[in-house]
Amino acid sequence: MSEKPFAPDIAKRLVLETLTAPVVFKGMISDWPCMNWTIQSLADVLGDQEVKFRIGPKEWSEHGVLWERDCCYRDATLHQFSDWLANDTSNLPEDNPLKDFEISDSWCYADYKYMAHIFQDKTDVLKAVRWSDFGFHGRDGTESTLWIGSVGSHTPCHYDTYGCNLVAQIHGKKIWYMFPPIQTAMMYPTRIPYEESSVFSQVNVKNPDCRRFPKFRDCTPYNVTLEPGDVLFVPRHWWHYVECVTPAISVNSWIELDIDDNTRVEEAITRTVTCSILSHVRDQDGTYSWLNPTEECTNTDTNLQYLQAAMKKLQAGSSSCDIKETNDNCKRETDGEPDRKKLRTFEEKPSPQEGSEQNLLRNEEIVLDEKNLKQNLFLKFVQCKSSFGNSNERGSEETGCQATDDGDHTAGIEFREPSNAMLVECLTHPSIINKVAELLKEKCSVK
Repeated sequence: MSEKPFAPDIAKRLVLETLTAPVVFKGMISDWPCMNWTIQSLADVLGDQEVKFRIGPKEWSEHGVLWERDCCYRDATLHQFSDWLANDTSNLPEDNPLKDFEISDSWCYADYKYMAHIFQDKTDVLKAVRWSDFGFHGRDGTESTLWIGSVGSHTPCHYDTYGCNLVAQIHGKKIWYMFPPIQTAMMYPTRIPYEESSVFSQVNVKNPDCRRFPKFRDCTPYNVTLEPGDVLFVPRHWWHYVECVTPAISVNSWIELDIDDNTRVEEAITRTVTCSILSHVRDQDGTYSWLNPTEECTNTDTNLQYLQAAMKKLQAGSSSCDIKETNDNCKRETDGEPDRKKLRTFEEKPSPQEGSEQNLLRNEEIVLDEKNLKQNLFLKFVQCKSSFGNSNERGSEETGCQATDDGDHTAGIEFREPSNAMLVECLTHPSIINKVAELLKEKCSVK
């Protein structure tokens, strides 16, 4: 085992107890077998197995967000994706599903791929990810998600309601724009499009409309570009927008927290309210535009069962949930593939015994506070930028309100008729759901 900057127990304490802002760990995963992965090598592993790609335009001229429902989707092999990256589309064979999309105009993203599903019979691939180096013993690719994208591939700005996040950059580069939870009101949160565990921002952070979203001017982004070998810690409820700077591969694992039992109740309430009000609202083609493509509209009885199960779990004080139980209410499956971004907990294996190889780097004298840690060469604290309204720099890695904004935040405001979707946005605002959950827990408590 190569020497690490932090022993597993120290790294785990940093993640779960000490760090309150995004941090990049350096020098922790250089010996992980997955650091040898390339798009081509993973293509060789998967062979003819197809994965679903989300495809969008590199130039999005609108002020609004490019939602996942606005994208195209194609099933393709990684070999076909690799060929698409390397060739002009005119040179691609007719049976390549990506042939219709010019690489100069489009990006292509295999995102949220649950590794246990796509590599279910390839144990060596799953074992190539070793979160045990961060103190989460027994956690590997089985509890991880894979992301493979071309230049420009991105996810809409959002925060994850469950857990915190560890992200390992394996190949290529990605830029992260992050915003602290205290700025949630400035991010204009919405649950439409609805997806369990995701609260989206209505703001296009790369091209914000500051007339419509004036509070966003005061946001202070934390920006960092991840390079191969970096591991980013994303604290609970930190907003993030992520984009591939080069063709890139990354692996992440959402780490469960005790407070997630409360969150399950809030998520069950959100689902119940959203589906109850909008279940009859369909587009002409019969689809639900208010629903993220990865989600399904569940009926009232099912949603009530989720809520009852979440409440019972909270009252029982249990914070574990076996990932192997297919009927577990902590997660649901759609079309045979595990839903993405649902909190997946697992039964930890016992920590290594004192004196074992994995404990040789233990240092109980390390003072784990952020002031001292900022002097550590193997921790890079992500820097906070100036607010959007005050920033004059508009480089390739900066975002900002458009120069055409004359500063009159009230000009052009129009009255819009209330709609079911607007009602849901109000009722499912995180601050409202939190209050409803507290009231419900009070009513369900038996004294």
